[in-house]
Amino acid sequence: MSADRSWLEQALCAQTDPHLWTDVTTGGGYANARRICQQCPVLAACEAHADWLEARGLDIDGMWAGKTRRERRHAAQQQTAA
Repeated sequence: MSADRSWLEQALCAQTDPHLWTDVTTGGGYANARRICQQCPVLAACEAHADWLEARGLDIDGMWAGKTRRERRHAAQQQTAA
């Protein structure tokens, strides 16, 4: 993955309320964001981009590819341990 973000044109998150992805106080927490992510045609590209950003030391917050920051970090730790 690179800094190319052309996949965002197809991302369902780009077509919804941006607060769903960052603000857990919008009612249902991240439940609505997770449902949207599960339907997204570019989920894999989103996850790869989040990994790319975090590998460069950027601390990205919110929901990316159906995972919170905590969930992404946990998954990365499991991959490192394996």
